[in-house]
Amino acid sequence: MKKHLAILCGVYYPHPSPTGQCVDRFIELLKDTYTIDVISLSESDNEERVVREDGVRVFTLCGRRLAAERRGKGAVAKLLHLLGGIEIKTRFLGNLTWFRHKAARLLTELHAEYPYDTVFSVCSPLAAHAAAVDFKRLAPTARHVAYTVDPYATAMRPRPIGWSLRRLKAAEKEILSKADAVLASEEMLAAREDVRELAKPLPYVLPEPILPIKKQERSTIDCVYAGRFYEDIRHPEPMLRCFSQMSDPRIRLHLYTTGCEEIVSRYAKENPSIVRHELLPHKEILRVYAQADVLVNIGNRAAEFLPSKTFEYIATGKPILHFKNGGECCFRLKKYPLVLQLNQAESQLSEAFIRETAGRLLTYDEICEIYREHTKDAIKEQLLNALKGH
Repeated sequence: MKKHLAILCGVYYPHPSPTGQCVDRFIELLKDTYTIDVISLSESDNEERVVREDGVRVFTLCGRRLAAERRGKGAVAKLLHLLGGIEIKTRFLGNLTWFRHKAARLLTELHAEYPYDTVFSVCSPLAAHAAAVDFKRLAPTARHVAYTVDPYATAMRPRPIGWSLRRLKAAEKEILSKADAVLASEEMLAAREDVRELAKPLPYVLPEPILPIKKQERSTIDCVYAGRFYEDIRHPEPMLRCFSQMSDPRIRLHLYTTGCEEIVSRYAKENPSIVRHELLPHKEILRVYAQADVLVNIGNRAAEFLPSKTFEYIATGKPILHFKNGGECCFRLKKYPLVLQLNQAESQLSEAFIRETAGRLLTYDEICEIYREHTKDAIKEQLLNALKGH
């Protein structure tokens, strides 16, 4: 008989967030060993209970204030949004405190029906870890494994009034210390010395191969950037300036983005080679990757965060143009054969790289050999050892 596993995470259904995509890959590795329930943040104002074709049960939760804000209009919506902002500035878990309590209650109810052997909490959000800690007090026989992709306490994140970064780190560490086992991304462990004594590294899972789709015509060289822009963490201007200075009229930069709207609009308006598109669901953006000639990446200024699409880019086997965003080289990409990493927007180097590598491709076998520690078999063994307490 399979053991019973609960996974607590952020947005997962129907369109997973970046951490939700990590959860989806873990489920594929674990569903033959465990009966799995997923308790996640709702991306709408509705709470849903869904059973997937493979038997995985998904429960989405929504806070009352958030649901009311989404339904509200005009002044009411603005007031509720303001209240959410106040919660961020006055409460440890900000405007997700409700998720801690609601997820713990649902865990307890489901545990009474069919006891959990293990609870696996995935951060972000930190409230998922906190909910698992609360549940464990009521169900001490269940094992709790915490996995952190993105740390909660960082200089980039707004802090509650009266909370120093040092105090926030201590509170995060205190929650992690209550888990039976702690796993963390290698980026987090490199940046957070205080967590290293608690956690073991769990590398990212290499996604399934993203097979190329042949274009009907080769009159253009299509470069693709997909993801969000952030003023402080991942600013687009060096990349946009670089592409606007390229002389080859065949080169196009296709943006599937949101954020930093004013500057993106200005560059797109002034340069016909920069083409804006709407954000697409994850499955559709994978098709865009498959059709692209070159994939474009921007590093995060915070070293503990890795753009989640980096390994999806790698899985395509296609050339990658990486802008370091004022930071160090992306160490994930250092051993990738078809990459150019730039600290500044050097348009001549970028243009030459794009022309020379467009159409080149690594096989998935070559990728798996280079990134052996990220293959499914390697990750599955580490994950099962943590969940089972081996």
